[in-house]
Amino acid sequence: MMTDRNNKVNTMRENIFAKLGFQWEHTSFPYHELSVKEVVMRFNRSRAKFVWETGHLENNPFTFVEVQTLLDGITVGGHKLSDEDQIRGIASSADMLIDMVAHKKFNFSLDTMCRLHYALAEKEALDAGLIRGTGEASGTPNVFLGELGEYTPPLTEPGGENLKAHFADAASALRLITNPLERGIAAYLFVAKEQPFYDGNKRTGRLLMNGILMSEGVDAISIPAAKQQEYNAMMCRYYASFREKGLGDASEAMGFMANIYTKFIESQKERVITVIEANTEKGIYKGPVVNITDNHFTQAVGKELSVRLSVRHQFAHTRSECISIGENIKVLYKDGIGKVTELDMENEKGNER
Repeated sequence: MMTDRNNKVNTMRENIFAKLGFQWEHTSFPYHELSVKEVVMRFNRSRAKFVWETGHLENNPFTFVEVQTLLDGITVGGHKLSDEDQIRGIASSADMLIDMVAHKKFNFSLDTMCRLHYALAEKEALDAGLIRGTGEASGTPNVFLGELGEYTPPLTEPGGENLKAHFADAASALRLITNPLERGIAAYLFVAKEQPFYDGNKRTGRLLMNGILMSEGVDAISIPAAKQQEYNAMMCRYYASFREKGLGDASEAMGFMANIYTKFIESQKERVITVIEANTEKGIYKGPVVNITDNHFTQAVGKELSVRLSVRHQFAHTRSECISIGENIKVLYKDGIGKVTELDMENEKGNER
């Protein structure tokens, strides 16, 4: 019985791989499920960061502060118009995605992909919003891989019939993947492989990935700026795996993207410490701790620790200068002592008003 079941699962995965055009090692893809409303809110709250990080992957020179300023409607000088247009396009496509998911209008379809691409690359790509073969441009653009050579995607054919057929196969295959994180990443890698547009393919693929994730109550994935070189090298190896006839190898790429997601989720977890000597001053706890649930703080066990309390705990102790000994304090710092999360900063701003 178990053997028959395993055979069926393996056959199904082989069919999925065949339709997508690549395979990956069977592994677990743990994810943290929230409500759709909550993940959309979290994505919208980090919109400027997502736009900046996406632009950074394209070597856009806008700084994070400049992106924030531009998104606030204030003109930023000292940059080429094309760089500004790219940032605006990334923001526009992110806003469209947020609207689609929030109103339950997102689906993995050619229409959705083309609409997102047009918003993203209207002023950047040839035939924006049109898959190759359905517009005025012609030719099949290769992807340069440096010392690994080049990757040639499916050819550009009149009417884009081959790309449409590939997309239909991929859509049917993705529906069989029950894990939303695995499904979303696979969707991204499929679009990256197909190169359906003349520019902006990986960006569009990541938008579709995040649409799949958020529609299932899973947080969106954004590639950190610090991971740019590692990400680019990984994608080059992914493309290079298609040189030989047969399926490409997406094992490394799937693992890389899943790890980015996992690191983000870990960064959002509340840090819990147990107070053994209580004293607070303006929301700052100063004193030793005996219990810590996060690796960032393990070095502080039994030592003096100074951390800022989360807004929630600041409110809880506004009438008292002390915190009870043995009480658990939730600290929302994501990278260790002294670094506050965006969520905490926004809450503080709201409370100041």
